[in-house]
Amino acid sequence: NWLNACVAIERTVSVFQGVYFNKNKSKQIAYYIIILLFVIIFCLSITQLVKLHVFEDKIEERSWCVVTYSSWLQTYSSIWTFFHYFAPLFINLLSALLIIIKTTHQRVGTQTSLSFLILLGLKLKKYKHLLISPVIILILTLPHFIISIILDCNKSSHLFWFYLIAYFLSFIPAAFIFIIFVIASPLYRQEFKKTQKFF
Repeated sequence: NWLNACVAIERTVSVFQGVYFNKNKSKQIAYYIIILLFVIIFCLSITQLVKLHVFEDKIEERSWCVVTYSSWLQTYSSIWTFFHYFAPLFINLLSALLIIIKTTHQRVGTQTSLSFLILLGLKLKKYKHLLISPVIILILTLPHFIISIILDCNKSSHLFWFYLIAYFLSFIPAAFIFIIFVIASPLYRQEFKKTQKFF
């Protein structure tokens, strides 16, 4: 989700900079941001690794994972989980709205016959895929978010299959990234069809 948010930010910057957008500089910045993002997420998630213990159950002859948090670490973990799921969504939606508003303002300057609201409606229809994609990702990752908040992994639950199915549902956005972003966008779909002719 964070990488999708970074792509959304880059897309917004390219719209605002227009012809002054430097693709090579953008690639360099992306390289460093990916490394920085990985380090930050790892450092902020390290408490989960430190507090994870394996409990050997002699009666059932099984091992259980047990996460023991103090109250402040539990609060920290909940806030971090909430931020980790909803900040990228907010960035994606905000980027989409900024792109739509900026392109509408550009069009108002060239087409004085149409009002801003009419042009905004046309741009919303044209760029609806920018708003739909983050919402689809949110819906598909929501079960994983809920599990990470409520799951108590020290004993097996009667809702095991629900947890398992919801966990695998959260991987659908990554598995179907092509469908969510390329097929949903008329421009990307057209470019994809052009590249198919070469193969």
